[in-house]
Amino acid sequence: MDHETLPDESARLIGAARRHLPPDLSEAWVRLLRPTVKFRHSAAADPAVAHRGGRPLLPPDMPWPVWEGEGPLSLIAGFDLGALPRGNVNLPDSGLLYFFLFDGQLCESTMPSLDNEPQAHRVVHIPAGTHVERRSPPEVLRDCAAEPMAVSVEFTAPSIASHVLEDHFDTTDARVAEALYDEDFDDALDLWAHMDHQLGGYPFSPQNPSLWDIVGDEPLESGPGELAAWRAECREWLTLAQFPPDRQSALWCADTGYLYWYIRRQDLDARRFDRAVFVWQDT
Repeated sequence: MDHETLPDESARLIGAARRHLPPDLSEAWVRLLRPTVKFRHSAAADPAVAHRGGRPLLPPDMPWPVWEGEGPLSLIAGFDLGALPRGNVNLPDSGLLYFFLFDGQLCESTMPSLDNEPQAHRVVHIPAGTHVERRSPPEVLRDCAAEPMAVSVEFTAPSIASHVLEDHFDTTDARVAEALYDEDFDDALDLWAHMDHQLGGYPFSPQNPSLWDIVGDEPLESGPGELAAWRAECREWLTLAQFPPDRQSALWCADTGYLYWYIRRQDLDARRFDRAVFVWQDT
């Protein structure tokens, strides 16, 4: 893999590995990189391809997503899958994909917990060829204009706190562990500073890995069987989307948290987006 011919962020990650890791480890680490579809605000982009907020195209008989007892959900982002480049996640190659979330704008005081609450969010796939109409949000919600996003395919890297490194390296080997978990290597990767909106790829979390909010923390004092089962469970989940704080967006919750959607491999293959799970981490 010639990092000189790759997009800037991908070349940066590969260069950091080759500078800080021994050759055998750096090449093995580079093979772990996953391509992801990243998207950033751009006034020149076509909002029909990828956008934050806006008014979705929904079938006329589809109710606006609602959390019973709390209120309607806000549109966080929408994508024309047929116009997107392909990343590593097995998304449909056509249709529309929308992410809705109860973003707290209707709360008079305390925001309810969104953890493990399936009604607090929706991931909606509209197959190509479906009759759709442009829909305005319910009047109680802000009607945020669509914010066009430019898209690109770039590589992402696992963080040092991820289970991925232990899945692919013998981290019980002192030489391996010292190199992979080296502070200078982590600083060179600088994943936090380069965190973007993305579909698929490796997520980055400001706290413990956000996936652990679903599968539980890594069992540190347990037998090998329990640890192996935990790692196997982690491997079943894929990052569907990641939205870090976004000061360029006019969305209500844009700069107040890190938003993640995960989905099991078999559910993604079956297009069961209703089984996606949402995780929120505070800024």
